[in-house]
Amino acid sequence: MPAAEVEAITPALHDVDSRLLDHLRGIGRVGLLVVVILVVGVGVVVAGTPARGVNPANREAIISRVPHQVDASTFPSITVAQDVADWNHEIAGPGAQAIALTLAENLELENQALLRGDASILTAVDHGDRLKEMQARLADAKASGKVVVAHYLFDSMNVRLIVPFGVQTGLSLGFDSRGTVTEETYDASGKLISREEKPFAQTFVTRRATGDRWLNVAVLPLKP
Repeated sequence: MPAAEVEAITPALHDVDSRLLDHLRGIGRVGLLVVVILVVGVGVVVAGTPARGVNPANREAIISRVPHQVDASTFPSITVAQDVADWNHEIAGPGAQAIALTLAENLELENQALLRGDASILTAVDHGDRLKEMQARLADAKASGKVVVAHYLFDSMNVRLIVPFGVQTGLSLGFDSRGTVTEETYDASGKLISREEKPFAQTFVTRRATGDRWLNVAVLPLKP
């Protein structure tokens, strides 16, 4: 091609290259936006997925295979705070008694998990902070060869609402309780080494975190 013609079309080629580059940059920005949207979208799906607990059928199968009976006749009269009644009027009288029974059963099932070295029992009855605490106690028991379990006899119980905390995204019920706890220590063979009774003052926190069953989510010192 003659030099004159080359010089004539060179500005046009530069203009085409510039427009093409701008177009490609635009595509790149759109592509990046699409990638960001996809990544953020996936993050929202993952973060927004509700905590999945034990399948209800599996939970009942786990619970039914170990002894956990509690004598509800030993329970004191349960006082229900007004905020609880306002939140759910069914949690009063027999309703509070039924939840307290489940809470006490969960405590006994925790004992069975420690004695049997069975972590699946913990995931069936505990959630959040309490689950982490009991899993750590189970690991310590396996490492030390000693298991300490606690049996509670309640003298007084007052149930109130507790605002969300930790991984708990909804309201929980706190049973402010006093009574006597019997702590038993067993060796690796299952032999009872010692037994000690002492008073306790604690708040047992429970919530329907993953299904129909009320799960133990924390055990806290009772505030004065």
